[in-house]
Amino acid sequence: MAVTGRTKISVLEKGVEIVKKVVDELQVPPSIRVRYAGVFAEAAEDFRRHATGVDPGRALVFTVLLFEFRSFSAPVAIVASALLSTSGVFFALLITGKNLNVSSFMGLIMVIGIVAKNESCCSTRIKNSGIRDRHHVTP
Repeated sequence: MAVTGRTKISVLEKGVEIVKKVVDELQVPPSIRVRYAGVFAEAAEDFRRHATGVDPGRALVFTVLLFEFRSFSAPVAIVASALLSTSGVFFALLITGKNLNVSSFMGLIMVIGIVAKNESCCSTRIKNSGIRDRHHVTP
């Protein structure tokens, strides 16, 4: 048996939260399986696809940086700073009260890429300037 419905709630997570609460109150017997489909299932699949692409992407970025700098320390520092920058994304989600969804996950990936690119450019500039003391590099 399939039960479908429509909602006027524009935020998917809020609508699913309400539906799950109502289903929990129905006290469905264990012999009946409840499965959520439609837009919610598609969004969950999109989120899963994004999540599975993060680790290979991180490895590829690290490999490119290894070839670019021909050392291990600069790529480790760049990837570490890019990963640490994600704490800002989670903090912003926390203070705004938003959930981690596909859009915010794409933003998270963008932040990691922007930080990695910025660090790569700064490290390349320091490397090419010939200056040994990194505190004397001017923008």
